[in-house]
Amino acid sequence: MKLLYLQDFHLLFKAPINRKDNYYQSMLLKLDEILSIAKKNKVSYILDGGDFFESPLVSNTIVDEILDKIERSKIEWEMLFGNHCMNSHHIEHSNATSLAHMIRRSKLIGYLDTIEEDDFFLKGYEYKHDIESKIKEEGLFHDKKDKTTIAIVHALITEKPLPYSAMHICYKDIKTNYNYILVAHNHHPFEFKLKDTTILDIGCIGRRKIDEQNIEPSVLLIDTSTKKFEIIKLKGAKEGKMVFDLERIKKAKSFESNIDNFISSLNSVKLASLDIRGRVEEIAKETKVEKEIVDEVINRIGRYET
Repeated sequence: MKLLYLQDFHLLFKAPINRKDNYYQSMLLKLDEILSIAKKNKVSYILDGGDFFESPLVSNTIVDEILDKIERSKIEWEMLFGNHCMNSHHIEHSNATSLAHMIRRSKLIGYLDTIEEDDFFLKGYEYKHDIESKIKEEGLFHDKKDKTTIAIVHALITEKPLPYSAMHICYKDIKTNYNYILVAHNHHPFEFKLKDTTILDIGCIGRRKIDEQNIEPSVLLIDTSTKKFEIIKLKGAKEGKMVFDLERIKKAKSFESNIDNFISSLNSVKLASLDIRGRVEEIAKETKVEKEIVDEVINRIGRYET
């Protein structure tokens, strides 16, 4: 059996703020290429590791266009619920989402639970708000013998502890007897070997944030009979510098830096009255700070007051 795996597609119509291309059309072209790869390799299933959509609800026009492409291909999809496709981070509350609608409407789309053959077993683990804690406490285990086993997990699995409070689990803390764990949710690709387990993240397809500009959108071709795992880069995916507005990002960083510097300068000023806005404007004139920075500081003062 051959399978094609993808993760973190993050389809939406409106372009992310840092993209300068037509994001929606770019993603449709990637989908066409993925379907072409699947057809060329005669795969039995396309497996989605979660977050196919950017939000729980997208327009019916988008859903119909995606369903038309999938149904024309006649290739079955098995899809996980990632956090972006859910309501309230629980599948129990997600019956009215666009992904749930797709699964109900099309005979070619199913919920990724388990796929099992004589020599092969695969299980999907959808996102939930405490999935990282659950994995750390309970591990990822199966009771299958003499089979190649794969877990597809939508959870924040990382190489090192994160420097902030986001829920996550380091790969070295995972107890498991799976041969392979395919990680979605973490958009950055990595591969680790943990005793007899390979932990693999092929990276996101939908690049939305500036720190994702160097990711090369890819899919994973799995041959269960030969146990071959092949990462295939999407030829239609353009380099980050061609789709991200790097100049805009540079200006935004400079603007934020100027705001931070100006706010810091206010800390050394003794305000003579409660007219904070007036004093800010006076100091700005004395120090020749740009008007747009002053306006932003005053807007922020208003938000804090509110």
